[in-house]
Amino acid sequence: MTRIVYILVGGEAPTGGHKMIVRHVEALTRFGFEAVAYIPPGDPEPRWFEHHAPIQTGGELRETDILVIPEDAFGFLKQLAFSKHRKVVFCQNTFRAASGGIGRLTAEEIVRYREFIACSNACAAWIGKYFPGSSIDMIPAFADERRFKPLTKQLVIACTPRKRQLESRNVIFMFSRLYRSSARWKWSLVQSAAEEEVAAAFGGAAVFLSLSRLEGLPITTLEAMACGCIVAGFTGIGGREYATSANGFWVDEDDCESCTFALLRAVRLAEAGGSALHAMKSAAMKTAADWSYANFLREIESYWRRSISP
Repeated sequence: MTRIVYILVGGEAPTGGHKMIVRHVEALTRFGFEAVAYIPPGDPEPRWFEHHAPIQTGGELRETDILVIPEDAFGFLKQLAFSKHRKVVFCQNTFRAASGGIGRLTAEEIVRYREFIACSNACAAWIGKYFPGSSIDMIPAFADERRFKPLTKQLVIACTPRKRQLESRNVIFMFSRLYRSSARWKWSLVQSAAEEEVAAAFGGAAVFLSLSRLEGLPITTLEAMACGCIVAGFTGIGGREYATSANGFWVDEDDCESCTFALLRAVRLAEAGGSALHAMKSAAMKTAADWSYANFLREIESYWRRSISP
């Protein structure tokens, strides 16, 4: 049987990209494929979420392996450009692809990569524009409905400020100065937490401050929407694929003052309750459901069944 090898580089820090790679491998083994996540020697295995994916740390790659390489794994992309393996680039972040990954290869190396998997329609469109003539398939990223769901809501604003530390401090300050009742609200700043801790924080929070930045598809914000949070903040550009006026209070990138005003609207809506709150929560949860684990399973099985000849 042909083996499918997903390359995973530097997997200790919690990132959605690493989680999606492991979930791909996990799903493929569930469907009976021989698949493995390959971690270079010395790199850590991601342990911040539970999974059942086979892991190979170092060792040889087989000549018959299909290699799935992240768009930003520059070292592997360069090393393997002229190998005889069948190679598929897994693109989850176009910004990282251009600045730190496949975009840094020489023209002769780039043309050796002709197959791409994208995590979103926006990523797929970007690949088509800048890598014309390539084979492009979309296997959607997902907000895992098995783990992310509403719990009893509290007056809590959750956020993950890792990519926007400066912006988060600005928004928190302005919110506290503008809103007289701000002391009633607690902040849950989720940093380097296990997936189950993130799910618990989002599940119990009434509001989520979206601090996405230069994303292919912001999964964390979708996870908060799946948990029934009222969302306000930045789309991270990639979030424009699902952000609407019905499912959140969205603002232009880097505009911290507008972000604060959007957060105020979200907080006041959560406090007021009623039909407007129900409508926005429903729209947000419907959006998250469009990016579900169930949809992901259908697409990944379909792609690899088509992709591997019997």
